[in-house]
Order: sequence, then structure tokens, then C-alpha cells
Amino acid sequence: MKTSALLAAAAALSSLAGAAGCSTYSVRKSALAPHMAPPMRSGAGLGESAAEASFGASTLVSGAPPEEGAGANAGLHIPRRELGGALRGGVTRNLDLGILWDYGLRQGAYKTNQDEPSPQNGSVWGAGFSTFYSIPSVFPGVRIGIGLDLMRYSVPYVEYRTCVEYCDAGPYTTVKHDREGINVYSLSIIPSWRSGRITLFGGGTLRNHPTVAKGEVEYGTYDDDEVEEGPTNLVVTAGAEIELVAGVRLLGMVYQPMSEDPVRYGPTIGVALTVPLARRAPPPPPRSAPLAVSGPPTISPTPTPR
Repeated sequence: MKTSALLAAAAALSSLAGAAGCSTYSVRKSALAPHMAPPMRSGAGLGESAAEASFGASTLVSGAPPEEGAGANAGLHIPRRELGGALRGGVTRNLDLGILWDYGLRQGAYKTNQDEPSPQNGSVWGAGFSTFYSIPSVFPGVRIGIGLDLMRYSVPYVEYRTCVEYCDAGPYTTVKHDREGINVYSLSIIPSWRSGRITLFGGGTLRNHPTVAKGEVEYGTYDDDEVEEGPTNLVVTAGAEIELVAGVRLLGMVYQPMSEDPVRYGPTIGVALTVPLARRAPPPPPRSAPLAVSGPPTISPTPTPR
């Protein structure tokens, strides 16, 4: 019933387009979207560092190639290799702010659907800001990290637009390669536990997934936004971070996106290396009470016997 209603609506729109003299187009699109991934950090915060730099690969190993989710109508390529980095500075001992960048290579990218064109105008990249608060708990070594990342990605896409009805000079096809700016946010909650040099962590991240409709029918020459910000997905994470030497930390994590809209992912492994840029000044020693200074002892005169 629903399918027949959609066909009837499409036929009605086509009739209206013909009555108005508007051309009818069959459109195929595809975009290179960033891989769905959580922040590459534990919930422990900066620790003793006042500032740090981090570099990593969020898609070091993928358990399965990404595929189009059921009924998603998504024409997407997903980078096989995605690299990222961050510069962070501590505002307080528990709060830090940072600058982020991310780069997904076009070469070797996965096709989520084999029946789709390939964008040829470069890789996907993004930059933005992060804020992270690491909350200490009453339990030794346990913290709860809350992070917010705001990114702006430059997403390359391709559009094949074929005029199929009411064309001025017969059927024809135009091809457009372009880029579109897309906002991507992520909100994370990451509990962690540290013992010695090792920190264990796990948690969840909510993040939207850019997408584009792989096939649709358009009427007239109106050109709307090609790439959309897309639906919000949940990503669950588990991992460990080890301090190698003097604040230098190596992080390894495995994560799994739980939604299949618009892409079905397998479990993925990411790694990151963090290097301190400045150490936090140690707190001043507690001030002790000044010692009382006493004068020479007072000698009472000896009473004279009568």
C-alpha cells in the first residue's frame, strides 16, 4: 500500500512537471564521508600535562568492509585509512580545550554499494574544536570523562544528472564533481580506571553520519544541498592506554557503531600516540604554622630570709 502510494505521488508530480514545462531528471549521487568513529582518548584527561599533542589512525583495522544499511538509499564511500590529530591545553586540572583535524584518504576507499559512481575530487577532511571534562570519583583511579567535539568537514561528492523527460534537446547527462561543508558533532561519556601506568576505559559516543541519496528523481533546475548531515548513531568503545615514559602515552581501542543508518560497520581498531608539550606546575607545599619565638627565661628573685 505504501509503495503504490509513492508511485502514485511520483506519477502525479511528473504530470504536474509536464504541465508546467519542467524537465524531469534521474539523479545518481555519491560522496566520500568520514568513517564513524569515537574520540581517540581515554576518560582520564590530561593528567599531569598542561598541554599535549596527539596523532592517530582511527581505522587501523576494520573487521568488515562498510556496507550500505538496509533501506538507507545512501551513496557513500568510506575511507579505508583515516588519520587524525589534536592539540589540547588544560584550563584546569580536570578541564581541557583542543583543536582537532581529521583526514580520510580517497585512495582505497570502500564502496558501500557497488552500483554507485565514485567521487574523484580529493579526500575528505575536517577540522574543529573539542572540550573535555574528566570528573574524579570517590573510587581510587576511577574517572568519568565527558567530551564534546564540533567538526566541519569538506565532503567531496559526484552527481550524474540525466534529463529523461521534457528535455529541450533530447535526453542528456551532466556530471558534477564538487565539495560541500558538513557539520559533524560527537558527544561522549567515557568512564576509566587507572592503575600505575595503565588506564582501562570504555563508553559510548553519539555522532551524526553524513549521507547523500544515491538515487532520486528531480524536477526542474532547482539545485539543493547534495550532502546531508545525516542521522545520529551510537558508537560503543573499549580500550586501554599505557604510559610509555614521562607522560608519553599509547592508546589502543576497539569500537562498534550500533546503528546501520546509513552504513553498516564491523568492529574497528584505532590507535593514537600522545606526547606532552608542557608539564603542569606542581602544587606549592602546604604552609606550616610559624614557630613561636620565646625570649630568655625569666628568673624570679629569691626572697630574702628575715
